[in-house]
Amino acid sequence: SLTNVTFSVNTENIEVGASGIYLGGGIFGNATAHALSDSDGDGVWEVTVQLEPGTTGNYIFLNGPTNGDDWGTKENLNGQDCADPANYDDRILEAVGTEDYTLLHCFGECSGNGTGECPAPAATYDVTFSVNMSNYPGGLGADDTVYLNGNFVGWCGDCTPMNDDDGDGIWTVTVALEDGDYEYKFTINGWSVQEEFGSIGAVEGCTVTDGTYTNRAFTVAGADMTLETVFWNLCPGETPGQVYNVTFAVDTANITVGDSGMYLGGGAFGDAQGNAMSDDDGDGVWEVTLELNTDQIGVNYIFLNGPADGGDWGTKENLEGQSCADPNNYNDRILPEFDGDTYLLHCFGDCSGDGVGCTVAEDGMMVLQGIIDFTVPSAGSDGKAIHVLVTEDIADLSNYGIGVANNGGGTDGEEYVFPAGSATAGQHILVARSPEAMEAYGMTGFDQVLEASSDISQNGDDAIELYFAGGVIELFGDVDVDGTGEDWEYMDSWAYKVEGAWTYGEVNCTDGSTTTCDSGCPYPFVECSDPVTFPLCEDFEDGAEGWTFVDAGGATTDWALDTAANDDGTNSTQGIGHGYLPSSTSYNDWAVSPSYDTSGLVEGTATVSYSEICNWCADSTAHNVYYSVDYAGDATTATWVALFEGVNTAAEDTWVSSSYALPSAESVVLAFNYVATYGGDWNVDDICIDGTLSTSDNEILDMMVYPNPVDGNYVTIVSPVSGAKNIEVFTVTGR
Repeated sequence: SLTNVTFSVNTENIEVGASGIYLGGGIFGNATAHALSDSDGDGVWEVTVQLEPGTTGNYIFLNGPTNGDDWGTKENLNGQDCADPANYDDRILEAVGTEDYTLLHCFGECSGNGTGECPAPAATYDVTFSVNMSNYPGGLGADDTVYLNGNFVGWCGDCTPMNDDDGDGIWTVTVALEDGDYEYKFTINGWSVQEEFGSIGAVEGCTVTDGTYTNRAFTVAGADMTLETVFWNLCPGETPGQVYNVTFAVDTANITVGDSGMYLGGGAFGDAQGNAMSDDDGDGVWEVTLELNTDQIGVNYIFLNGPADGGDWGTKENLEGQSCADPNNYNDRILPEFDGDTYLLHCFGDCSGDGVGCTVAEDGMMVLQGIIDFTVPSAGSDGKAIHVLVTEDIADLSNYGIGVANNGGGTDGEEYVFPAGSATAGQHILVARSPEAMEAYGMTGFDQVLEASSDISQNGDDAIELYFAGGVIELFGDVDVDGTGEDWEYMDSWAYKVEGAWTYGEVNCTDGSTTTCDSGCPYPFVECSDPVTFPLCEDFEDGAEGWTFVDAGGATTDWALDTAANDDGTNSTQGIGHGYLPSSTSYNDWAVSPSYDTSGLVEGTATVSYSEICNWCADSTAHNVYYSVDYAGDATTATWVALFEGVNTAAEDTWVSSSYALPSAESVVLAFNYVATYGGDWNVDDICIDGTLSTSDNEILDMMVYPNPVDGNYVTIVSPVSGAKNIEVFTVTGR
């Protein structure tokens, strides 16, 4: 069952806000999770919450929150013994018991825990803060507000606004504080902009630091005090330096500028849309000029491409690991020294462009070779890829990129950028959403396979742009046209370039396929079957891969890799052999070859030759040699055609070669069949298949012609047999 836990808080030391007191944070949720009540008006507010026994976690009381996110109204327990510094200085709820009980507190005090008694209010003293904003870079806007933030207000952001009622540029606020040491700084619009002291560290009479945060500091010691008016981001007594016009310029030659344009922000320059830039002459260099004080030297800044709002930091340039990045401040840039009006030129995302802009040298060349939108077994986007051909050596692939123009909606700019690396002329590179899926689909033979981001998202009706140095160097399709029904559509298919012209697989031709080779449109780059060359020979020096040894009578096969014990000196190399032991075994033992494709040989010319030697030949019943064109893995069910039956006694203690005719067929399987009980030794080696290659078109089997050409210019023919052929291709009209 649930336990009733009553949370009670004494508010005698505070003025309760308009919305009352709330319990929230930690296990209870937002700032208005549970409203408390004071039904008898004694200043003690209560709420009872049912909790599971054993429940533990954090909680906090809040005074007058206006909404669930109004954390500036929470009690400040910083530095007190009941605060959990790892969880926003919230209180800690001990494990809930099984009996109902009440927890007593005093708002903002740990000493009241368990009693509900608030200590006598400590003496407070009025401390007046003031900051001269006349040196703030660019000046404050009409809607800007300066805030005081410090550990005495929980670094709350916008809970302590300052004012400049007389408009003299000096903002002030007075806060009542107890004796103690405090840290603070001035900010603008909450935390949109803050003073930055990281570069100066701890300065006596000005700042303190813990190694991570550097803030202003002061001590209250039993009296009201008015702190010396300071200038923004300067220590007491320091005055602003000289003000000059500093122009920030960023070259965007290596990127596509986003819809909202370029911005200067970060560090001392505000949020992600701190300062809008412009490119009035359209040369790709965006600029903004600001009045800056020399006191700002060393502050941080960054450029952003097309931020949607002030919090869109994902659009900032990435300088990580580069020489101009400040690793202690989000890898932002650091404002260099200046002593007059200054023009600072940059290249977006590239420190090497400081002072010169983007200077991308000519670097090799690549072209689009194939556009791929396969339907693969793993489904989803795994079948999407781009195939490029390197035509000249490339030192840095990252100068290149790809854009996908979806559904005829115009260019989306450069979306995928090749990773850093090099490539040599003649290399084929596959940029694939899923390299694993592509390999499983039989897309092999590429020199480099790169894993693409989700930016490679083309469907078969989308145009493709190839980029170099931020500019388009090749276009496939039309960025302003949806390719559905167009000549260049490649839905669930491919487009492939042959001698500069695009050819296409049939739309939807990969649907239902498991590999490109078993689809209705094998991808032209992929070798779907190894070309058969003749003669085909097996000398067993590298083993007997593909061979099957099995005794049809169920005995343990004795076929194995072997060297003849009675070799006559003409062949001492490894072959396959069969012995005569055990003497009681009745062998019907088969050595079955892999399947050989002889369909590319002229009928009547195919032959098989082999060498054999035996010992005590006459003791064997048979050393038979067969072939089959219907062998399917079972020697006892195949149709075997005899090449030789019996025992070749001429091979007694000497190697003898034999040759027999074979048919021209897609699958020819050979078998050497040992039949005997306590027979002789039989060794076989140097098996070769040979014949005359077909030369007439009707003797070339397994020819594939694809695609059905639409422009009459290009056709691809694949044959399983290598060699020169004379081929005539006719249209349906006989041309």
